[in-house]
Amino acid sequence: MKRKESKYELIFKTPREVLQPFFIELAIFGGYDELLYIYDKQKKDVEMYLSSANRIKLARVGLKLFYDGKRIEKLLQKEYLLSQKFNIFLATINLTKVKATNKIWIKNILKDYYHHFVEYSNIYRFTESFYSPLVDQTIKTFISENIQNKNLVNYFCSLLLNSSEKEKVTKKRKEILFSLKADNKFIQLCDSVRKIGKAKLAMRTKLDNYWDFLEKFLEKIAKLLMISSAQIKSLFYSELLVILTSPKISIDRNTLDKANRRNEFFVAQKVSSKYIYYTGLNARNIANSVRPEIKENIAKINGDIASEGYAKGRVIILPVGISKEGKEKLKQKMTRMEYGDIVVAENIGPEMITVCHKATAMVADEGGINSHAAIISRELEIPSIVNTKIATKVLCDGDLVEIDANKGIIKILKKYVR
Repeated sequence: MKRKESKYELIFKTPREVLQPFFIELAIFGGYDELLYIYDKQKKDVEMYLSSANRIKLARVGLKLFYDGKRIEKLLQKEYLLSQKFNIFLATINLTKVKATNKIWIKNILKDYYHHFVEYSNIYRFTESFYSPLVDQTIKTFISENIQNKNLVNYFCSLLLNSSEKEKVTKKRKEILFSLKADNKFIQLCDSVRKIGKAKLAMRTKLDNYWDFLEKFLEKIAKLLMISSAQIKSLFYSELLVILTSPKISIDRNTLDKANRRNEFFVAQKVSSKYIYYTGLNARNIANSVRPEIKENIAKINGDIASEGYAKGRVIILPVGISKEGKEKLKQKMTRMEYGDIVVAENIGPEMITVCHKATAMVADEGGINSHAAIISRELEIPSIVNTKIATKVLCDGDLVEIDANKGIIKILKKYVR
């Protein structure tokens, strides 16, 4: 019997050790509340899905935002002020003070952290790919309607969205806008994409630092409770506040059992404006209904064009380097990268920039016109294909591939045989 097609689309994958239930709840508070989250201890990644209805809704929100230059400016100004406040707050914290005798201080730090993080995350979320599909479509449609040679659409789009301030890039951008007879509305749309793109790399680095602090803070609290790092990261914020409010810092058996169940299999889903959390069989049934099937013997992968061009080379899979473990794996992998390799990753992050200049092309499972892969590849002027969904599952280190970023196609020319 053929499996029923899911109404959900896989949007993100993040290493499991980075996004455990505590962090999933924080992401929900931080504005990522339209996603469906699947945490499975048996898989290396946490999967995040978006329903068809929410994809359409958020894409419309994104288009309206990117047309509004003043709102974009206010958003970026607010991001700067919030990050300054957040950095000052974190600079005052001495983690050696995390002791049983300082439980009120610990609770206040946790509450203040949540306040700062939620505010900041609610700014950063607008840089995500699910806000940009209609922006991408609108820009390419405008270009297509105003040029005769349709083969130049992706080339023009790559140049117009390139956030580089190099003289040759800005000069070419002006020439293209003039040739298109671009109106102010179109110019503003492209300008907003470049501004958000330029800011995103720095914002992501800040967000990673905030995440790192919380991980260290929770691990300190875990030692006080005499539970594992995985267990404390499977508690909820409200549960931890209750523990820190009680006369003695300790965790009861019922709360610990709940955390252990979440650490095995956990699904978070929005139902009628409320977030519902599932564990056990209910969680597995939801996951099975949402997860897509991956076909075998795939010779060609399709994705969205982030930066046009053509390349051929060997694949190197780079892991996401957010957690301590992930950073170490990424560091080891980057030392093995050679000039001419094609970088393939779930998502390209700022932590990979130091080796991206070696790449002849980039491919990502995730992303859109404002993803890190798109931003970096346009500045480096190399081809890039994003939103492939399956590239890291189908491709392996050493595979010989052909990247046609004029059509959004990755062809597997030869599989690497060990």
